[in-house]
Amino acid sequence: QVPFMYWWLAALCGWMVFSFFTGYRYTGQLNLQALVNKTVGFFVLIGYLLCGGLFWRLYDGEQRKSFIELFLVTGWLVAAFCLIRYALSYNGMVSIVYFTRIEGSSGGNPNAYAYLLAVLLAIQLPFMRWKVYFPSWLHLITTSVLLVTLMLTGSRSGWLGLALALGGLFVANQVRVMDLVKIVLAASLLYGVMIYLPGQMRGSDLQGETPYALRDIKRQSTDQGVFHRMQVMKRAVQYYSESPVFGIGLGSY
Repeated sequence: QVPFMYWWLAALCGWMVFSFFTGYRYTGQLNLQALVNKTVGFFVLIGYLLCGGLFWRLYDGEQRKSFIELFLVTGWLVAAFCLIRYALSYNGMVSIVYFTRIEGSSGGNPNAYAYLLAVLLAIQLPFMRWKVYFPSWLHLITTSVLLVTLMLTGSRSGWLGLALALGGLFVANQVRVMDLVKIVLAASLLYGVMIYLPGQMRGSDLQGETPYALRDIKRQSTDQGVFHRMQVMKRAVQYYSESPVFGIGLGSY
């Protein structure tokens, strides 16, 4: 079992080296910075994937079940903590710094945490569909917490990732429309109880103010960052059409 993982890792490393020299063919220079930057991120992500694959191959069903349950419960607790902290801060119920949006850390960029929330939702929706691991009512409550937390991150990338995951889940028949309707309704109720109604009742200067993350999402529909990303994706399609198999290499894009 393990040698298969080694061969896979070796093949991926070989591809990174090949991509490095492919980039030289397109740019005329060996971009060492691109190699360092992309390789670090590449091996972090692949490392997670390899560890997950290795775990799945070496352990039996009961241990897999325990791992999935622990992963989900940990994600739920972190999301609940971030949401409660945000709600208390937004509604002026505690004397802590006001959080403009949920970031998951103090780094100022919510995308990484939003990715985690999107992954948790994408993993949990099939479990909700087939009623496994946890009761249906617990799936409904926790997915609504994840959805509201994701909404209050204001992350475009997180929403895009969730949309792509939903498309794949629909194609694979791993999610039901009725489940999504229930989640949206439960999330709306949760948002009303934790954010909207206290905001209407507290009578402060922020009364009725839309959370910054939601205003940011509205503003981003015409944001230059969105336009720039669209141009980048168009250029990516162009490069793919030029070299669909080997790509254009590190440092060329």
